[in-house]
Amino acid sequence: LLHEAGIPDGVVNLVNGGKEAVDAILDHPGIAGVSFVGSSPVAHHVYRRAAVAGKRVQALGGAKNFVLVMPDADMKRAAQVSTESCFGCAGERCLANSVVLAVGDAYAEITKRLVDEAKKIKVGDGLDSGVTMGPVISPAHREKVLGYIEKGIAEGATLALDGRGYRDPKHPEGYFLGPTVFTDVKPDMVIAREEIFGPVLCVMKAATFEEAVAIVKKHELGNATSIFTSSGKWARE
Repeated sequence: LLHEAGIPDGVVNLVNGGKEAVDAILDHPGIAGVSFVGSSPVAHHVYRRAAVAGKRVQALGGAKNFVLVMPDADMKRAAQVSTESCFGCAGERCLANSVVLAVGDAYAEITKRLVDEAKKIKVGDGLDSGVTMGPVISPAHREKVLGYIEKGIAEGATLALDGRGYRDPKHPEGYFLGPTVFTDVKPDMVIAREEIFGPVLCVMKAATFEEAVAIVKKHELGNATSIFTSSGKWARE
């Protein structure tokens, strides 16, 4: 598309590769800056190596995106948008909503609605009509996400919707997982602290708006935070 638009050859280059290609970019004297988005360990590697080479570097590693839901929110809309955000691209995107933080009386209703919305998601081959969630990227990543689900169970979170058993009839060997929803999630749990990068939604509860904000601010991974409310005050805060 870039070439069809008339951009000259060489202005934009798409280079596919793994660590060897990345290191070549980090070391090359003709490259002045590097921007990276991915896992935290790789972000550390990219930052260190690019900095040693005197490059400007942006390394974004790990994200946990919170959505606050206030008691005065439009619960139907909040649930729809949150599930679309979490389970689109099977949760494998930097801005996927991974934690719904319900405030006070919002918890019971939003939890039920989130589970109901997640159950409506059609998993399968993305080329098929009506499918809204496809597989994760690799068998190794599927195992990693399954590991997080097991950790959540072991830590005492409630598995309100279990996607581990999904098998796609068209692609039985595919790297599929069904939508998964944890409730009763606590801030110190692994599933709350680490980026899962898969179709797993955590629902947490805060007694007040102030407590919810404190939970978000305390988290070591930050990327995006949103709020559902009909109150101008809470939106401004």
